[in-house]
Amino acid sequence: MAVGALRRNAVTTIPEQAASALDYAHGIGILHRDIKPANIIVAANYAIKVCDFGTAKIIGANTMTATGMTIGPQKQAAVSSREDSSLLTPT
Repeated sequence: MAVGALRRNAVTTIPEQAASALDYAHGIGILHRDIKPANIIVAANYAIKVCDFGTAKIIGANTMTATGMTIGPQKQAAVSSREDSSLLTPT
């Protein structure tokens, strides 16, 4: 797909499709837990695919993460929740 401006209707179509895909996943008991732009693939016809269910959780299933554990990449986490608290210190 070429890099550049999106068609006007794609600006609303893409998030609507992503929300629909996540709604479907939730409806069958799957919680994505790592939704971000990098995990939404847009085809040339503006159809989308939500990908990377690597940190997904089956709703109602026992969890393998304990309180205080993090999932997903640290660079995507809020600065206040990162392990390296020096990022909170102004330079």
